[in-house]
Amino acid sequence: MFYNTTPLHNTLSYILAFIPWCILPFSPLAAMFLSLGCLYILTFLSPSRFVRILTTLSIIISGAITYGNNTPCYSDALSYYTTYKEISTGNLEQIFNYGKGVEFLMPLYWYVLSLLFDSLRCVDFLIINSISAGILTLIWLEKYALKTEDTRYATLCVFFVFCLFSFWTPTFLTRQLFACIFILFALYQTSKYKTLLFVLLGFFCHTTAILFYVLFYCFRHYFKLSIIITLIVSLMIASSSLFPTLISNMKFIPDFLSHKLLYYDRVMDDAGRAVLKDSVFVCVLMLLTAYYYKNIDPKWRNIIIFYGILFLVSPIASWNFSIRVGLFYHVIFGFLFFKTLENKLLYLYILAFVLLIDRFRTMIKMSILKEGFYDLDGGWFYYLFN
Repeated sequence: MFYNTTPLHNTLSYILAFIPWCILPFSPLAAMFLSLGCLYILTFLSPSRFVRILTTLSIIISGAITYGNNTPCYSDALSYYTTYKEISTGNLEQIFNYGKGVEFLMPLYWYVLSLLFDSLRCVDFLIINSISAGILTLIWLEKYALKTEDTRYATLCVFFVFCLFSFWTPTFLTRQLFACIFILFALYQTSKYKTLLFVLLGFFCHTTAILFYVLFYCFRHYFKLSIIITLIVSLMIASSSLFPTLISNMKFIPDFLSHKLLYYDRVMDDAGRAVLKDSVFVCVLMLLTAYYYKNIDPKWRNIIIFYGILFLVSPIASWNFSIRVGLFYHVIFGFLFFKTLENKLLYLYILAFVLLIDRFRTMIKMSILKEGFYDLDGGWFYYLFN
C-alpha cells in the first residue's frame, strides 16, 4: 500500500484526480468512467481530502450530465421545468405551487437559478438539479458522516456512495430527494436547534420529510417501539388497508399531507423494475446486517433492518408509494453497504470492484444505445452550447 508521505505518492494522487477533468470538456461519459476508476485506485493511496473531493466532484458533474442527458423532459421533470420557466418570467406565485404552498424551498432555489442563468433548457435544468443533489450529499459526507473516518476509509466510503448514487432520481423526484438529503443532515446533528433547522429544510422541500425523520429517529433510539411500528405498518400495507385507513381519516390529516395520499395510492406499473432492483440490494443489506449485527454502527443497523422491512412490503400498496419509500436508498445505498462491511476491508474492496464493473456495464450500454439530447462526445464543452 501507498501512504501520503512521499512526493511520488502526492504527485500520483494529483494526476489521478486531474485526469477526469481533462476529459470532461469533451466526453462526460468517458470522464465518469475515469473518475470512478481513479477514485477506486485512490482508495489504495489514502489521498488528501482535497484530492478526494476534487475527484468526487468530477464524478458528480460527469454523472449528472451523462444521466441527465438521457432523462426525457416529461411527467414530474416537465412539471418542475415549467415551474422554473414561470418563475423566471416573473410569475413568483409559482414558488408556492407545491404542497399547499408549504414546499417552497426548491422553487425558491429555481428562482435563484433564474437570476444566475438567462434561460436554461430543460436538460440543463435537470442536470443542475442532479449536480446540486450530488454536491449536497458530498457535503453531508465530508462534514458529518465521515468526520471520524481516516482518509483511506473515507475515500472508500465516498466511492461506494457515488458508485451507487442515482443521478437520475434528482431530475424526476427532485423535491423528495432533496428532503431525504436534509433529513440525513438532521440525523447527524447534536444540537436540537440545528436538528430542527435541517428537518424544516427537508419539510419545506417535501412535507413527508418530518414523517421520515420521526421514523428514523425511532429506529435509531427505541428498539422495542421500532418493532411495534414496523409490525403495524407492515401489516396494514400487506392487508392493503394502509391507504384506505388514512384516506378515511383525512379530516384529521393536514391538507399539505392528505393530498399526497391520493397521489401515492395510484399505481405505476412501469416502476416495478426499478423497485425490484432496489429490493435485491435491500435484501443483501439486511442479510449482511443480520450477520454482522454486533460489528455495525448502532446508528444505522436498526435503520437498515426495520426500514428495509417497510420498503420490501411497500410495493403491496403501490409501485408509486414504494418508489418514494425507497428514495433514501438512491442517496445512501453505497453508504449503507460501507457501514455493513466497515470492519471487513477485503470484502469492501471486492464489493467495490464488483459495483465498479456493474456501473461500467451500465454506462457502456448507454453508449451503445446512444440515446440522449446530445452526442456522448464532441468539441470543447459542446454540451453547453447545443
